[in-house]
Amino acid sequence: MNSEASVPLFPLPNVILYPGAMLPLHVFEPRYVQLVDDLLQDDSDLLALALLKPGWDTKYFGQPDVFPIAGIGRLVSCQRLPNHRFNILVEGVGRAELMELPLQHTYRQAHFRMLDEVDIKDPEQSELLRQQLVQGLAKISEQTVLPDPARSVSYLCDVLLIAAGADITEKQRIFSILDVAERAKAVVKLLHDAEHLNMRMSGPGGGRPSDPSWN
Repeated sequence: MNSEASVPLFPLPNVILYPGAMLPLHVFEPRYVQLVDDLLQDDSDLLALALLKPGWDTKYFGQPDVFPIAGIGRLVSCQRLPNHRFNILVEGVGRAELMELPLQHTYRQAHFRMLDEVDIKDPEQSELLRQQLVQGLAKISEQTVLPDPARSVSYLCDVLLIAAGADITEKQRIFSILDVAERAKAVVKLLHDAEHLNMRMSGPGGGRPSDPSWN
């Protein structure tokens, strides 16, 4: 993968593209319709999906700031719809650091540098973190979970981060941690804090909000 080439930049306010994840998107804004059109005509099928920083809504139609660590994705399927729209499916291929380029199109572009994870070297620590993540996954799904042993701790981190009810900027912070052990600890802490908050809310004098989007 050539990190010297530029890729189209698709900023989103509430979505992170994780490695290996399949993300369906409905594309309707003219600038992003043009982005997809250009991808279909170019040799490359890569694009960067970056999370918009807080405050993006005041300048959405300009160039609001994005977090520099983003997901690089591959366009794997595309359905052209009436009224200049697309349904697309993007597969996450890895984390990358973005270096945005001066605006030359209706949509933004960036150079990218793929980022390598720092693996867990201690097998005992790896197994302990795996067990903690599996326990967290079981609590979220409310059933016994037996993940494929071939799945890495990094993969389990991302699955739990997707499922966790947390603020998107906190998810972005954890997504950006390249040390797998540190990311796993952060995910475990996130789940522990959420469980503790839920216990407090459901205890005497507490109470749960009726709106599920509160989480």
